[in-house]
Amino acid sequence: MLLSILLLLGVTHSSIGDHFLRSVGGTQGNMYFKDKNGQRIFLSGANMAWYRYCDDFGNNGYAHGESQFRNFLHDVSSHGGNSVRVWVHCEGNHSPHLDAHGMVSGLQASGSMVDDMKKFLDLANYNKILVFFVLWNGAQPATNGLAGLILDGNKLNSYIVHLKQMVTTLKSHPALGGWEIMNEPQGLQTPNLEDHSGQHDCHNTKTMGGGWALKGPFNSNQYQKTFPMKQLQTFISKQAAAIHAADPAAQITTSSDEYHVTDAFGKNYFSDLCLSDVGGGKMTFYQVHSYASPSTFDKNSPILTNSAHYNLEKPLVVGEFSQACSQHKSATEMFQHVYNSGFAGAWIWQWYRNQECNGPWAEQLAGISSIANSHTNGYTKITGTL
Repeated sequence: MLLSILLLLGVTHSSIGDHFLRSVGGTQGNMYFKDKNGQRIFLSGANMAWYRYCDDFGNNGYAHGESQFRNFLHDVSSHGGNSVRVWVHCEGNHSPHLDAHGMVSGLQASGSMVDDMKKFLDLANYNKILVFFVLWNGAQPATNGLAGLILDGNKLNSYIVHLKQMVTTLKSHPALGGWEIMNEPQGLQTPNLEDHSGQHDCHNTKTMGGGWALKGPFNSNQYQKTFPMKQLQTFISKQAAAIHAADPAAQITTSSDEYHVTDAFGKNYFSDLCLSDVGGGKMTFYQVHSYASPSTFDKNSPILTNSAHYNLEKPLVVGEFSQACSQHKSATEMFQHVYNSGFAGAWIWQWYRNQECNGPWAEQLAGISSIANSHTNGYTKITGTL
């Protein structure tokens, strides 16, 4: 009877909050995703991550990039990929829209951001691709506006109102894979800061580096300081809690470029335990990035080890790597290693070549293709509907 009523109202199973990624399985150190049918799936694909740097949604950005987005999503899908990573606000240069007091008055000036994101999801759905939206970027200096959101709880709350609306609008879209709160927050983190506050001693970075995003030179709209770990954790945790309030089944992550941000090597600053001290939000999976810099991988790199090495209690995705900074490893070698080493996914960097550590797109696609027919550690190519 209930199902009949829902159908009469036009409410389908997916429109009441279901997602393609439905659950996780495995054992600690070897966790993976399950799809809506309970089958193990390995997230395989690429970082877009942008066409016009963090101005692809709203402000007429989507119209400029739509044909490019079509090509990108078709390429990933036709080579057997199933997911992509796409950036939204970054450092806050184009969005969200702030009033004169630094309070968020809208997601961006034109008001079309969410509509544009939905159009992108529609293209992804046609190509059977899951989209993971990255809200913020910690690998570059924050704008003064973003700094205000990190430092001032009232300003952050003004953004969260609009974030909840965005999540509520998009949560039933079949191509929505999940949300990433911040790319590499360690870039903005104050290094070597002793802080033993909190119940679980989760904010101390006395023996940890960080702050490498503040290289300068700076412009007048950039905040020229780092942030204590506790402030970054609060910023991330409160947004995660807000997303889960709007969509309890949402997949959420925050990425790290440092391997010791796990309990295996030091402190997992984004564990449930640590985030419970500062906002109550939770990650549903973890994400690590790895490049050979300047010419060799760190010994704890996921390209050289396996997921059990990190001993994490949630799925671990290798969210950035590139054959252009790879210790002479090909994209194919790295995709196959990550797939066969217990990780939950692999997203190569990056489709739009405009910086170092970008290899040729054809080679990236060859890497995706190399595991397209694999099933031992989860399937990759989605053949049914999302």
